[in-house]
Amino acid sequence: MKHFLLLVILGAAQVCYAQKWHRHEVTVGYYGGSFFDEVPFRFQNLKTNKRIPTITYLFRFNKLFNLELLYGTHDFSGKKIDLNNIGNFPNTVMGRSIRHYRICGGYTLKLKHSKINFFSGLNYRTGSKVIFLYQYNHGNWVESFFEYKDYRDMGFSIGVSVSHPIKWRFFGELTTSYSRYFSEFDKNVLSPGYRIGFRF
Repeated sequence: MKHFLLLVILGAAQVCYAQKWHRHEVTVGYYGGSFFDEVPFRFQNLKTNKRIPTITYLFRFNKLFNLELLYGTHDFSGKKIDLNNIGNFPNTVMGRSIRHYRICGGYTLKLKHSKINFFSGLNYRTGSKVIFLYQYNHGNWVESFFEYKDYRDMGFSIGVSVSHPIKWRFFGELTTSYSRYFSEFDKNVLSPGYRIGFRF
């Protein structure tokens, strides 16, 4: 009888723990980006981006309100052109390498098996973009000239994410955000992505 009661108590504890409301969420994500210029929408380049991927930490004050921190490294390729014929494409964006930092507050709506989170907050980005300018033919060799523009900008963002359960405390999340930076170039950025997360 003692063993039976012990199994019942352990089973009840597991069920209660499984239904416990978790305050913390950690996710790892894969993002794309549109800068609303001549470069079409691109997903980040996993071949060149060998640094830490986009990571978020979310803390829930209650079932409605939360605070989220984001850190991400994004490498976006530029316009796809033949490098042997690059001289015919002056003033072309070759690529962008950006680090994102974001802090935002959110409001969550719960559906049957999903959660919708609306968020807004402040951004900071660092990094640079590379622009091919022109080529100069020296006769027996060709010299290419590039311009590097640095990102060191503050901004704000708004967005929405929709999470769905995977198994146990793991979940997937579709997210998109629009950011506006106080910068002379690349002021507007649209960043959709997908994240895998864990609640604890």
